[in-house]
Amino acid sequence: MVWSAFRDVFFARSTDGGTTFSTPTEFGNISEGLPNPQMALDSKGNINIVYATVFPAIVFFERSNDGGATFSQTRLASSLESDICCEPSAPQIAIDASDNVSVVWSGDFGNRFTVDVFFAQSSNGGVTFTAPQNISNGPNGNQISNPGIAVDAAGDVACDRPWQGTAIPRSRSFSWKDPDARRR
Repeated sequence: MVWSAFRDVFFARSTDGGTTFSTPTEFGNISEGLPNPQMALDSKGNINIVYATVFPAIVFFERSNDGGATFSQTRLASSLESDICCEPSAPQIAIDASDNVSVVWSGDFGNRFTVDVFFAQSSNGGVTFTAPQNISNGPNGNQISNPGIAVDAAGDVACDRPWQGTAIPRSRSFSWKDPDARRR
């Protein structure tokens, strides 16, 4: 399981049906914001976790190939490295049958009055991700929060997000298909 407490993200694992848990692994003190961690397992049982920080504004991906003993970390988006997304929140993760990792989150595009949904995907276990894509491209003043994501058996990605504001209908879906997914 994964959770946040104040400004920290923790992971613990049970191998006996929840009777006992491992000593929590801490991913570090987050300077500001609630990270809202999310976890998904791939077909091999590898642990994949996403969470966001506000200051510095980063979307993190953590992966363990050894049952949670160790984790590797990748930055999906960071205001320290570009202006693609700052103040990210509500990251969500989905993994398809080929173990492609898809992540969505909400964040602003350098405009504190507009919050959009961003998407990135990894085909190599989270070592690298595609450049974040703004998949909502909302008008100024658009406020989107808590995007959801799912992947079907064919590898098609669907993102559902509640829209807040008057310029866009309250609910829309984004569908994305990796043109190379079926060739892997």
